[in-house]
Amino acid sequence: MLAVPAPLVPVKALAEAKGRLAPWLGPIERRLLTIAMLEDVVAALQGVSGLERPAVVSPDPEIWRRADAMGCRVIEERPGAADLNRSLTRGAASLDAGDGLLVVAADLPLASAEAIGRVLDAASEAPPSWSGPPRRAGPGAGCRHRRGPPLGRRPAGPRERHRAPPA
Repeated sequence: MLAVPAPLVPVKALAEAKGRLAPWLGPIERRLLTIAMLEDVVAALQGVSGLERPAVVSPDPEIWRRADAMGCRVIEERPGAADLNRSLTRGAASLDAGDGLLVVAADLPLASAEAIGRVLDAASEAPPSWSGPPRRAGPGAGCRHRRGPPLGRRPAGPRERHRAPPA
């Protein structure tokens, strides 16, 4: 049987979402855009055959209510307490993600069940790690799948190695 990852959608607090659009959109327009894009992403996830019920992680009570009304699992965060990495770690810890984690940005443009299905197909052939289509793949490129050990502190990369004490 094919392993099916747990879908996780992190969402910023609505007051902070789509901040780069502030020169062109007011706070209410940014809020409504965020909600509309979240609804599109959730509908796309719900359209993928065999995928678990999506989980939404957010510090925003309005997002919690909307996610619950759309049939999602809700993972509540304290307002102002998390960044994206902490949200993903908290979300993964709250889910039974033994078969992997499918992280989908709440503002993924042109989200569709077909595009998400392509990500899952590509991930099923990849080694345990983060995987997803290359940027040139078009819609679905903001969607990532993770298989392997639980999330935690990643190994030191080139930028962190200089901080480590000499061996």
